[in-house]
Order: sequence, then structure tokens, then C-alpha cells
Amino acid sequence: MPAWVTDNASFLRWAESDESPDRGKYGFFQSELWVDHTMELLLHNLIKTAIAFGVMKWAEENDLGQYYGDGMLFSCPEIELSSEPDGLFVLSSSLESERVWFKHGMQSRVLYGVPDIVLEVISKSSVKKDTVTLRELYHEAGIAEYWLVDSRVKEPTLQVLRWTEAGYVTVRPQAGWVKSGVLGGRFRLVFKGERVGLEGK
Repeated sequence: MPAWVTDNASFLRWAESDESPDRGKYGFFQSELWVDHTMELLLHNLIKTAIAFGVMKWAEENDLGQYYGDGMLFSCPEIELSSEPDGLFVLSSSLESERVWFKHGMQSRVLYGVPDIVLEVISKSSVKKDTVTLRELYHEAGIAEYWLVDSRVKEPTLQVLRWTEAGYVTVRPQAGWVKSGVLGGRFRLVFKGERVGLEGK
């Protein structure tokens, strides 16, 4: 990381330049630079892929918006936050109102603004980041739903955290299904042998 990266603005200049690496996850959380070169475990990868496929299918069927997978950096400059989550979802209305925007069209590396859903899959190296640091920052940014899945446990389940003025509140599951107000449906992770899927209804 260059020595001149000292704040969110300089972090973004670096992230959007040819100097930024092709591998690894990077973020700037107000005054904290975060770097993770840890390789993903299989379960982590399967979970985020299943959620990406499930949400994309649901969004297309219901004409809701666009899902952006792992590797897309997003930044909320107002609170000095840049993060590379496991997934992002943006409603069509948020794109149309420019609640989110891209500076360089299809060649953009960064989604700016406030997405409607952010997904983080918790791994051994990201526990504090995902459950404390980013939970607070995503709330401060005003992200409507924070989706969390803990890949360290034997039977991972999808948690949907809903934004309230006092902080995120975990949506209570009903018979294993958890409601997303943003997507207008109920969802659950399903495991069949080594296959992972996201079901919606």
C-alpha cells in the first residue's frame, strides 16, 4: 500500500488506479485501513455464490434491481467508508435517483453511494470486521439491510439485519425463513450434501 494513502479519498485514488492489485480484499473504514489476503474456504465461497445466484434470480423475476458480486468495491465518501463486501444489491429506484452511481460506467471499479443490501460472509479472519466495525459503519451509511452468514458454524443460516434509528435489528426467522423488506420476500439457505442454495418465496 503506498504511503500516500492516508484517507478515504486517497484510498479511492489508489483503488481506481493501475497500481491496485488484482487479488486480496482492501477497505478504508474511517481512519482504519483494512487488508485481507486470506484464501477463502470452500463453504464461504459456496455461500456467497448461492446468495448471489438466488438474489439475482429473484430480482430478475420481480424486476427489482441489480446484484453486484464479490470484487465490487463500494464507497460512501460522506462517512469515509470504502469496503469490498461479499455482495451488494441495489434497487432500480436507487440507481434512477442516483442514490448510488458509477463514475466510469461499465469500466468502473467502485460503486459510490448507499446500496440497499450488503452481504458479508463471516470467516475466521473477519469476525470483528463483519460483526462490529462494518455493522456500525453500514448503519451509519444508512444501508437498509445488512445480510450476514457465519461460515464458521456447522449449519450456517442467513441473518437479515434491518436498519432502525437505534441500530440494526435482527429480523426474527419464521419456520426457518427470514423476511427481506427490500426484496419483498422470505429467504433461507438450504444445504443438500455439498450443494448450497438460497430459496425465496
